Amino acid sequence: MEERRRFPRHDTTGQLATVPASVNVRVLDISVAGVLLHSSEAVEAGTKGNLRLHLDGSAFRADVQVQRSAAAPDGTAGSTRTRGRRGSVRRGRS
Repeated sequence: MEERRRFPRHDTTGQLATVPASVNVRVLDISVAGVLLHSSEAVEAGTKGNLRLHLDGSAFRADVQVQRSAAAPDGTAGSTRTRGRRGSVRRGRS
């Protein structure tokens, strides 16, 4: 059979790749020290991400890292409460 691909393929056996994904969260509490989030999806401790929202009428962005994650106290199936530590913070355009 004739090869019709325009570009060569590469062997990726044993290689690991990651794909950033978005998770919708509800901000329960936020301060200079960190943020408490509610999510319908479990997020593992150590996961890093970027939190974007409008705060006091202006765009707010912060790099966060999940410190711990636990089932929500309301018992909602699949929901978690996640406490994250804020790293760098940017205010202004999102």
